[in-house]
Amino acid sequence: MKKYKNIYYILSILTSIAVVIWDGTIYIFMHKIGYSYSQINLFLSIFWIVTFFTEIPSGYIADHIGYLKTLSISGFIRAFGLLILALSSKNLFILIMSGVFTALGDSLQSGTLTSWLSNRAKLENDMDSLNHIYSTLGIITNPLNMLIGFLGANVLANFSLNLPIIIGAVLFIINGILSLFLIKYDKSNRNVQRPKFDIINDFKTIKQSDFNALRLIIVFIPVIMISVAPLDQWQLFFQHGKKIMTGYIVVLMGIMGTLASYLYSRLIYKIKNEWKLFIISTVMMALTIIATTLFKQYYLMSLGIFLMNVLFGSLEGTAQNVYFQKAINNETTRATIVSIYNAVEAGVTVVVLGINGYLADRYGLGIAWMVLAILGLIFFVTILGLNRKLLINKKYQNEVVD
Repeated sequence: MKKYKNIYYILSILTSIAVVIWDGTIYIFMHKIGYSYSQINLFLSIFWIVTFFTEIPSGYIADHIGYLKTLSISGFIRAFGLLILALSSKNLFILIMSGVFTALGDSLQSGTLTSWLSNRAKLENDMDSLNHIYSTLGIITNPLNMLIGFLGANVLANFSLNLPIIIGAVLFIINGILSLFLIKYDKSNRNVQRPKFDIINDFKTIKQSDFNALRLIIVFIPVIMISVAPLDQWQLFFQHGKKIMTGYIVVLMGIMGTLASYLYSRLIYKIKNEWKLFIISTVMMALTIIATTLFKQYYLMSLGIFLMNVLFGSLEGTAQNVYFQKAINNETTRATIVSIYNAVEAGVTVVVLGINGYLADRYGLGIAWMVLAILGLIFFVTILGLNRKLLINKKYQNEVVD
């Protein structure tokens, strides 16, 4: 397991820094070269619409041609999408094509590497190691992301706003090349021959063997409502003045992410229940977003509360990921099931961003964030009430957690 864990760490770290180097400035770059807020929202909408339609096929392809091969293809496609955006002046067609290619690359990448690792762990009867691996990865990547994010936002972006995007594209290319050299480790992911393409029977199998995992996807929808707008718009919410200063916030977010990884390893060791941690973290995410907007006029207080949201968001993300992976029974369709969730996430995100855009244009980002957080929290509590089996059926929880 050690060999596969190290491969997971290397490829995950490369993917992470390839994103974080431009994540704090890409929308500022778009606005700087002349795109309006509505055109930037068009880019986001195209990204999530394409993601919605490509997620399930991407997961299905990964299950059948190999996870590392799929990851390699993803790196090259995503790099192309970023490069055409970074090296072009304002051009609506280029903006649309960038959204399409970056979304396709993201779909091929999302959930692929974790599915590869989870299958390896399940074959070796070591699923409990995932908690340690994910928390360790967070402890490694968060300080690194702080450094890279600060470098991208406060150094490279002040030199040239497109430079972080170009470097991110190069890192995706390196990741794609490295994944090509590691394809031989895809073969050991299963002791059996790869399944043939049989879409109808494969989805029948998913419904029969992993219905509980599919039910969990519904429970995860409110989390998207609560988190997606702040996740994309924090730089616009907190950036003041002409000089790009978001790098400092990236560093603080990285510190909170590192703290969250440390706390997760401690909390999960004591309570041994990802489900409870997921519920508590989701509720706190909603409450901290509401508080962030209420204290907007007090910049430092608002930022501090938002950083607590980052902490709870990191705890929630890890708990959700581990719990969901443990709930999946069939290794041969794991990436497909993860992609079903990602497709639902993309569809919900398109709707949520539309609502967010409508509210933000009329009442401001703060009101938009608060309304969606309240609605998400109400929806979350309602779904938990309607899915009482997930709360009180100990047999089901033991099946998933153990």
